[in-house]
Amino acid sequence: MEVIDCHTHVTFSEDEVFKFARSLNFDSSLKGLVGELKRNNISGAFVITENLKDSTPLGLADVKKSQQVKNINWIAGINPLKAGVKELSASDKALSDSIFKGLKVYLGYYPIFPHDKIYEPFFKLAQKHDVPVFFHTGDTFGSNHSVKFAHPLNIDEIAIKFPDTKFVLCHFGNPWCIDAAELVYKNENVWADLSGFSIGKFSIRSNASALSDRIRSALEYCGYDKLLYGTDWPLVDMVDYFRLIKGILPRKERKKVFAKNAKNLFNL
Repeated sequence: MEVIDCHTHVTFSEDEVFKFARSLNFDSSLKGLVGELKRNNISGAFVITENLKDSTPLGLADVKKSQQVKNINWIAGINPLKAGVKELSASDKALSDSIFKGLKVYLGYYPIFPHDKIYEPFFKLAQKHDVPVFFHTGDTFGSNHSVKFAHPLNIDEIAIKFPDTKFVLCHFGNPWCIDAAELVYKNENVWADLSGFSIGKFSIRSNASALSDRIRSALEYCGYDKLLYGTDWPLVDMVDYFRLIKGILPRKERKKVFAKNAKNLFNL
């Protein structure tokens, strides 16, 4: 069965993700990701930029310096504090040149709601280039971020205002999965990925069964046509996470979620 991982990260510096991945003995570099994909027979991955300290709002400098690898696609993390005319122009060109296949808004990590005017030019760029906008929704990595900004229901307003822009709820809004499911069900332009329901070695978690039951009921509510497989690697073990999601999904829906839906969303 073909598998496309729609939510991964790589590190370009020794940040929090790097340190956590190292504690799991994961190589969080681009080379490390390519090795993981090969070992797990995953045909492609989308990598979300995280180092947002360069002169653009997208982490563009790191991506340009990295090796271009077959079957690796980039989703650009937006820094709303660097969103002036110059940065928007650079973003427009990067999307036009297909350097990026989507955009990512880090709700919760920045204390700004998704309907803030600062993000609207990016939503319009996404529509112009026919790429999706990913949102971090639900729990955050670390306790020093405010999850009120990351509740999935915050996306409803902009889904209505920008009906021709495609939006993706990362992590299915966990723990507010049923709220995320309502948005996917209600709005034709809202999708969700199934990444990052836990971090670390999932096999050692005692509540995996209860978590699976909660997610499964929400998936049944919204259906499977707009759901994407993602891991949130290197914060999770790819083998454990694949087993978790495979066990949650009905057999007849697995091909959709593991690859077909991603091809539809990204026009692959």
